Amino acid sequence: MGSVSSAFDLEHPLLNERERLERIIDVMYAKIQKTLFPANVGRRRGAGPEQVLEGTAVSADDVLSEALVGLLQYPPERLKGSWEGLAVGIANHKAVDALRASQKGLRGTEHRHGLQLISGDAKRTGRDGSTEPALFEVLPSSWGDPEAEYSALEAALRLRDLARDVLDERARKIFWAIHFEGYSRTEVGDQLGLTSQRVGQIYRFALHSLKIHPNYPFKLDD
Repeated sequence: MGSVSSAFDLEHPLLNERERLERIIDVMYAKIQKTLFPANVGRRRGAGPEQVLEGTAVSADDVLSEALVGLLQYPPERLKGSWEGLAVGIANHKAVDALRASQKGLRGTEHRHGLQLISGDAKRTGRDGSTEPALFEVLPSSWGDPEAEYSALEAALRLRDLARDVLDERARKIFWAIHFEGYSRTEVGDQLGLTSQRVGQIYRFALHSLKIHPNYPFKLDD
């Protein structure tokens, strides 16, 4: 955070809790991806080239840098809730601003119709007409409640990491494509040379394997 650090107070309390701050940054990044690029919510920071908003050079990393400065510039004495809730609110505000600026820049062009202010919760329709839940569709609604949304985002990231640790390569690919990217079973089957029924079996087995793991981040009735 070298170039960013000069923009805020180096005595900020979060800077004395580096692990907590790193987790907050991960969740802010997930929130920004959820707003800008819903299919990329499960993406790790620094994992390859960044996607940019159409018609701009703005990436999730760029928005994250602005949001992080905003968080670390916020006076501790004014904090009413938690830093986690504030972080989600700032990340959402910066991401929506970036979308609006991009939309304004593309106004009147053939690309403008493709930009929407989206939350990432809508179901994705596959080529076969079926719908699959995108990431966070399976979570309780937390829109308008930054504290609850932080918890939901943080739990989703833990589920992402658990899937990497627990599932074999094929099950992980199938679980990831359906649960995190919203592909239909038919689309995944087409890519892997499997029937949609077989994909569904593997997905259900993967989900069961995660649910019985002691580190599964949700209640079993979620």
